[in-house]
Amino acid sequence: MSQTDAVPPEFFFAELLLPLRHASARRNIHYLKLDCEAESYWSPVISRTGGLERLGAAECGGEAMLQRLGQYWVARGDVYLPKLVPYLMALRRDLLEAKPVGGEQRTELSDFVYPLY
Repeated sequence: MSQTDAVPPEFFFAELLLPLRHASARRNIHYLKLDCEAESYWSPVISRTGGLERLGAAECGGEAMLQRLGQYWVARGDVYLPKLVPYLMALRRDLLEAKPVGGEQRTELSDFVYPLY
């Protein structure tokens, strides 16, 4: 999100991610929950690729990958995560278009620094 937008940058976290987390927790869905132990270490046999697909170079761009991620979430039956895709795409565009803070100043290091490494 650019600084010219009327919406502050913390909108993405406070207005989208936190409500999504709370709504998922009410449905007993926890993403990246690392504090619970597995019921069993034995699991059914799964594919060796883990569902990986071969993609062409044209299908590997950032926008295309975010769209595929949204399709994956829809296929898994998640109601809330696909709603994030347009916001993630806008955030990606803003990050790519953002100029570095402080300009393009490159300072040369003196020769005595290199022997330290």
